[in-house]
Amino acid sequence: MKSFTQYLNENKSDAELLTRHNETYNHLGEREFNSWHGWLRALRAKYPNVQIEGDKDIAHATADGKTIGEWDGVVGVLYKEKL
Repeated sequence: MKSFTQYLNENKSDAELLTRHNETYNHLGEREFNSWHGWLRALRAKYPNVQIEGDKDIAHATADGKTIGEWDGVVGVLYKEKL
């Protein structure tokens, strides 16, 4: 029987999917995250000057005075364009 690591090494596409921090896309093509830390990591990578208002329960992210994402306590969204 193969270990989980061996399976991932043989199936690189599955390994790549599992390392995307639970990232999916919504019906608008915006990136969604199922973890608070994954959402924060993506925001900081794309917008180093991001400002977060709120906490793990509900949060709003802005950069340069424009909205770039929201966290609703379960799912975080990183918008395609600044609003």
